[in-house]
Amino acid sequence: MAMLLLQQGSSFALKASRRLASTQHSRTPLSMLLDVSSVSSMTPSLSLLLADGEAALAASSEPTYSVGYSNYSLYFTLFLYVLSLPGLYSLVTRSVKVKTVQKTYDIPGPANPTAKPVRQTAAEVMAYFKAMNYEVATAEEVITFKGMIGKSKSQAAFLTFCTFMGLGSLALVLSILSPDVVGAKAYAITLFSPYAGIFYWNNAQRIDEVKIKMETSDDEQLTSIIAEGGKEDLERFAKRLGFLEKGKVYQKGIFDDGELGAGAGAPSA
Repeated sequence: MAMLLLQQGSSFALKASRRLASTQHSRTPLSMLLDVSSVSSMTPSLSLLLADGEAALAASSEPTYSVGYSNYSLYFTLFLYVLSLPGLYSLVTRSVKVKTVQKTYDIPGPANPTAKPVRQTAAEVMAYFKAMNYEVATAEEVITFKGMIGKSKSQAAFLTFCTFMGLGSLALVLSILSPDVVGAKAYAITLFSPYAGIFYWNNAQRIDEVKIKMETSDDEQLTSIIAEGGKEDLERFAKRLGFLEKGKVYQKGIFDDGELGAGAGAPSA
């Protein structure tokens, strides 16, 4: 375009000079003055054409820059996301499962002057599980408590959100890696995220079981409470009644209310 403007300007100037030369010998001085003034009025237009042509030529000769990135980094990121998908799957499936553990809690026995009576401790254990809507299934040497674990709307929403973010991140990498083939269509996989909440809601309700056994040492200085049940259930049980797990020492945390280790006659650390 710049070369075309320059050619048009040069052609216009050549025609004007030829016209002036052909009429110079037959015109009066007044007509010559008029021709000169007309040429002078055309000069700014010619200058503008030349200036536009030079500007366009300069703009076309400026170097262009592009920003690039390595596809290897995207492939590596995609590989990491693929590795994390089993963790996301495990998060959803383990939300409806209970990890059964066995823990032993030691409290002062009947011979210890600071200890509570064994019957009182047993009554506190019974009252705790009754308050948690557990029922006594068997009441022999080992007492078995059974309770119904309900569904949680907040847990279902949390699992849906985590699944949505995980699949959305994977879709982002796929859309950048293959914008022509996949592009924005990769985000369609986030439509599967509600199924995580649906899976939890359909399988969360279950029967929970906790077994409790109490044993006193021969010298009656120590009473052991052996509990078997879900890990989270036993942690709540121990914290509420202030039981310390055998072989462990209680260390008060910054946000701890100090109840752990102070109940059931257990010495505080």
